[in-house]
Amino acid sequence: MYFEHAIYTSAICVLLGLVYETYTTRNPVWIVWFSMLIPDSDFVVQTVLHSINPYEPLLINHGDLHNFFFVFCIAVVGGWYIWKHTNISFGDGFFCISLGACLHMAEDALVNGTRYHFYRPFSERGWYQGFILEPWNDIVFANNVIASTNVIIIGVVLLVIAILIRGKLQGYKWIRKYNLLPAIYDVTQSLLDSADEYINRFNLQSDEYESEQDITKQG
Repeated sequence: MYFEHAIYTSAICVLLGLVYETYTTRNPVWIVWFSMLIPDSDFVVQTVLHSINPYEPLLINHGDLHNFFFVFCIAVVGGWYIWKHTNISFGDGFFCISLGACLHMAEDALVNGTRYHFYRPFSERGWYQGFILEPWNDIVFANNVIASTNVIIIGVVLLVIAILIRGKLQGYKWIRKYNLLPAIYDVTQSLLDSADEYINRFNLQSDEYESEQDITKQG
């Protein structure tokens, strides 16, 4: 469940952004979207450890950091960091990080039943609600299930509904605020310019070295 997280969380962010902009002058909702990735940091650690030594038992497995205690600790640290380095308050940072990570776990609970232990380290009790929405027709990439057809379709429908609701109440100019294409273009262009500069410098140094070698041979 990878694409589904992005879609379901986007639907929540669209409506949360409406609430923030209606009742405050702030809109730190982008933090929620990026924070949805936090619980799956255990999967990243698991993958790295397994690549280093595939024969040793792993210290962290996927699901170990899907718990409220870890989310609380990350929200405190992340909220403090954001408060210190931006004009976003600690409260907004803490709330948005907590919400994003908890949305991830709620979305997992929607389809994964008893898989995760959300109450660690205080309890090993799993999530015993069972499947609320049983996935079917899995979409597999590189031997990993990245989406399920019915889950992702429902997510897209909810996202469209959220956009229509906000559009009805606020219009659609807010979409421009979330247009990342110019930023992506600027970053890409900067990287390409840096690469060209490095290649030109390397070629210049190579030409100078070859010239010195020719002079040495002639001498």
